[in-house]
Amino acid sequence: MPRTSRPAAAGGSALSATDRPHTDKRKPVADTGGGLSFAMPRTAGQVSERLTARMGSDKVPSMLPPDPPARLPQVRDEDFTDETRAFFAQWSKGAVKGAAPPKYPPITNPVLRTFAHHPVLANAFSPLNLHILGDNTLPVKLRQIAIMRTAWITGATYMWSSHLETSVNCGLDPEMYGPIQRGAEDPYFTPFEATVIRATEDLVNNRMIGDANWQALRAQWDEQQMLDFMFTVGCYVMIAGVMRSTGAERQDNLLELAEKYGAPPQG
Repeated sequence: MPRTSRPAAAGGSALSATDRPHTDKRKPVADTGGGLSFAMPRTAGQVSERLTARMGSDKVPSMLPPDPPARLPQVRDEDFTDETRAFFAQWSKGAVKGAAPPKYPPITNPVLRTFAHHPVLANAFSPLNLHILGDNTLPVKLRQIAIMRTAWITGATYMWSSHLETSVNCGLDPEMYGPIQRGAEDPYFTPFEATVIRATEDLVNNRMIGDANWQALRAQWDEQQMLDFMFTVGCYVMIAGVMRSTGAERQDNLLELAEKYGAPPQG
């Protein structure tokens, strides 16, 4: 069944070079970015420079309090094993398609350092998440809409905050963050973007895409894109549960972004 590519939405991603047509089967280049798309720590000055360059806005220091201590603390350096180092090595070359290079190595990432308590599990899981962030056949903007809507409706505070930074690093329109919080009826979205949000909600709430949303997606997406979409949402529902349960603490740069654009409440 032939598929046609959808024209770029007004106010959409600046990543026209990476948002290739839906029918293009070439393997996308996995540009560098933070592991699991969870943000790397940055200094306040670096965050300000990044936000000013990307969004033309002055930094306002976050008034949000620090997150509560994690229920499952990060693995300590002295507890690293060969398997732990192999896990971090998977993320050392970056992962996020369309994202700017990270300023800090994955070994500093609090979420990866939480997963590293179980390196056998982490090594088994990483290839799936690396595919979702790097080799995913979905356009970058639609991938991020699906992940961020999942984070919002599951109340995954860290995941939402980190994907604010991922979206900034990918050059996506910051005006989409409020509409993602409000949902598919927001006039910001194109009809197809709204369908992606409704289908995301179907998967999160009902574990099945409804008929109308399925047909609308299939009108523009091929089989690989449908599977990538479903695995993207499913993967991040699982991650949301792990992150909410372990209580990973946000760094200052993520708190600043959450202050600026909002975030689900902790708890």
